Amino acid sequence: MLYLLLLNAADGFLTYYGTSLGIIREANPLMRTIVNSPVKFFFVKIVLLSAVLLTAWLTLEKKQQPSSMPTILVLNTAVFAYTAVLFLHFYWLFSVFLTLL
Repeated sequence: MLYLLLLNAADGFLTYYGTSLGIIREANPLMRTIVNSPVKFFFVKIVLLSAVLLTAWLTLEKKQQPSSMPTILVLNTAVFAYTAVLFLHFYWLFSVFLTLL
C-alpha cells in the first residue's frame, strides 16, 4: 500500500511537470480538466487520492486479518496500472534527456 502511495505521488509530480512544460498530455479525461490548475491538481491527485489510499491501508492494518480476494485484486490492479504509467513517465523523461544531448 505504501508503494501505491509513492507511485501516486510520483505520477502526480511527473504528470504536472510534463504537462506544464508541454511535453506530455494528461491521458485521463477526468484529470485532464484540472491538470492546468496547480492547486486543484495537487489537491485531487496528491491529497485526496493519497488520503483515500492511506485510509484503506490503515483500515486493512487495523483488521489484522487477510484481505478479501476482491480487495487484493483491486490493489494489485492499481499497483500494476501505476507502475505502467510510471514507466511511460520514464520513457518521456528519457526521450527528453536524449534530445538534450
